[in-house]
Amino acid sequence: LSAFSAVLGVVIGLILAEQAENFARLILPVAAASFIYIAAADFIPELHKETRPGKSAIHAISFALGAAAMYFLLFLE
Repeated sequence: LSAFSAVLGVVIGLILAEQAENFARLILPVAAASFIYIAAADFIPELHKETRPGKSAIHAISFALGAAAMYFLLFLE
């Protein structure tokens, strides 16, 4: 059911994209936020398991750089 909803979302998105010119500009930030949320939901519990501060800092910095890259790709054209 979950996989089908993803396919259904793509079909609906493609139909709406044909209808509205600015649809991609509206939906891209939502998609990026969803991916960041999924990554954070998986990342944060794993980060709490890490006992070495240096390794935790590297993971946190990498995550922040990824989020910043998504921001710059979406909003700085």
